[in-house]
Amino acid sequence: MQNAPGPVLGHGDTVPVRHRYIAGADGWFRVIRPYRIVQVGAERGGMTEIRMTEHQAQLTAVVRERVPVKDLPQFFARALHQALEAMQSQGHHPVGPPFSLYHGMPTDAVDVEAGFPVDGPITAVDGVAPGSLPAGRVVEATHVGPYDTLPQTYEEITGYMKEQGLTPSSDMWESYLSDPAQEPDPATWRTQIFWPAT
Repeated sequence: MQNAPGPVLGHGDTVPVRHRYIAGADGWFRVIRPYRIVQVGAERGGMTEIRMTEHQAQLTAVVRERVPVKDLPQFFARALHQALEAMQSQGHHPVGPPFSLYHGMPTDAVDVEAGFPVDGPITAVDGVAPGSLPAGRVVEATHVGPYDTLPQTYEEITGYMKEQGLTPSSDMWESYLSDPAQEPDPATWRTQIFWPAT
């Protein structure tokens, strides 16, 4: 959804049961034991197959704000740092890559929450709140390439939904599977998109 880089982490096609993260001095969050990234797609952006899957509900720790689109990179860096600190202070850990959940389609600003899937319920503290990713049917695709080519993948997803007679939710989320600090070539960056549909 966003066109500017967000903090992202590497792993393979299957999300591991548990991740452990550290925060770098440059503001990026890195997995202590990086998972191998399977490279697919074209040099200027592509995606894996679009498919319908069943998503299980997942507890999260998030910061939610209405953010000008141009300020999303700064928001992501701050929100993920806050979420990680809140989890660790309460004895919790991330169980998946960082994500952003968008409430409604963006204009010049967007209602967005950013954070991590977490291993148990947290208590709200310092702007970080407990949340959840919803259970149910989602259209899933993995975008491969720079963030500014994400709209191409969203167009493909909306086309798939029309072909399948699906009605998209007003909310969708992205999980960031690659760390640009570890993978400087934007052509390899992977963003997993989840869009609930009925």
